[in-house]
Amino acid sequence: VRILSYRTRQWPQILLSVFSLSLTAAAADNTRIPVSARSAATGESILATVDDATSVYWNPAGLTAVRKNEISSMWADLHGLQGLDNAYLAYAKPLSSKLGIGVDWMHMGFSDAEFFYHQNR
Repeated sequence: VRILSYRTRQWPQILLSVFSLSLTAAAADNTRIPVSARSAATGESILATVDDATSVYWNPAGLTAVRKNEISSMWADLHGLQGLDNAYLAYAKPLSSKLGIGVDWMHMGFSDAEFFYHQNR
């Protein structure tokens, strides 16, 4: 019986971890929803040119291009369905000419009001 070294036993765990992360990234990519009129108008091809508060969502490296405090917000019915909505709020602040910070919040949800019985009175 040959005893495997620690490094040899480690490879399956590393490969499993990398594979799991790549599946998560692919699954998360399906939720890319335009969070501003600019990104929707460009067909979401805004990744390299984003320079506002929405860069927290699209490309955090764009926070270096933010020159003043910015707030961005958006709310929309998804796919034209009543009750299925998306809300987005972002804040970006420049710390220096080459450094900025930002936070964002996104909510995707639905209203269950259609499932309740209402009497017409």
